[in-house]
Amino acid sequence: MLNLPRFAPGFLIGAVVACAVPTLPPLAWVITIGVVALATLWLRIRWLIPVAAVLVGGTWLWFNADGALQSRLPAAADGRDLPMQIEVVGLPELRERQIRFEARVVQSELLDRGAKLRLNWYTPAPELRAGDRIEATLRLRRPRGLMNPGGFDFERHALTERIAAVGYVRTGQVTLPGAGGALDRLRGRIAERIDARVANPTIAALLRALAIGDVRGLRDDDWDVLRATGTGHLIAISGLHVGLVAAVGAWWFALLYRLFPRLGLRWPRPQAMAVGALFTATAYALLAGFGVPVVRTLLMIAVALSATLMRRRFRSGDALLIAALVIVVIDPLSLLGAGFWLSFVGVAFLIWAMTGSSVARRTLARRLR
Repeated sequence: MLNLPRFAPGFLIGAVVACAVPTLPPLAWVITIGVVALATLWLRIRWLIPVAAVLVGGTWLWFNADGALQSRLPAAADGRDLPMQIEVVGLPELRERQIRFEARVVQSELLDRGAKLRLNWYTPAPELRAGDRIEATLRLRRPRGLMNPGGFDFERHALTERIAAVGYVRTGQVTLPGAGGALDRLRGRIAERIDARVANPTIAALLRALAIGDVRGLRDDDWDVLRATGTGHLIAISGLHVGLVAAVGAWWFALLYRLFPRLGLRWPRPQAMAVGALFTATAYALLAGFGVPVVRTLLMIAVALSATLMRRRFRSGDALLIAALVIVVIDPLSLLGAGFWLSFVGVAFLIWAMTGSSVARRTLARRLR
């Protein structure tokens, strides 16, 4: 059986090195290298396993990067008007004289079904809701960014988010209101109820952001205040929120076992608390829109709780490595985003400081003063 704590470092190193390659190798090379690496793992040649892990990680990232690039709008269609059927994904954002929203392709001659688009619809525009299906003529272009050193790299961001094209709606008509996106429609209804019951728009926007990760109502002035007070990271749904909800779920199950002690005869309390934590965290992640940072946190929680469910004990470093491995396997392009590194480097530093030498603990305490 594959030893994941030993396999994970090589896989992650291979994926990180592959990110630094300026151009992708031919797909045939990628597949050949991947097959050779998998064959080496299957033969279990012990001294070659670290090398095979590096090759598997690199080929996995290259394979997914090639797929993401191939799914983008063809260069020949850049700037052209294209008829297609799309479906609104997430919560549309109403801005001055326009609506900004994301959509997935339902039917198109040039883009794959399910391809992700980021669009604007200028006034006059209909009221859009999550799940609305639209017959539209779109003017699209391939994602691209500016080459300013130190500036925001939108093209890289679009690749991480797997955005196939950006553009705007030339003409369109909602043909099937609320055809899909049941969870997003639920989030939209919750946002509408908060707006209806809270008179102050700023407070309503903060409640929506904290409850369901909806930051559409926050103005630039609000963000300036949050940055000045150091509380901006508490608004967008992040690992802190999901972790707190998981802790509440575990507490509920612990309380249930206190009220009904006989439950412990059928199922051990630690396993029940782990299931409760994972269930509540998953439900909250779905309600928060299942964004990339939320999914990353949920996977880390799932890996940590799996040790309890399997009645095994993982070292903190091994659990962190396995969580990183699972995330990179599911979404290898997350390595291109700063959020991945902030999450794992931060947790790794805390593990080092809490379990390392007294010098490490003193260093952490001095930095936190």
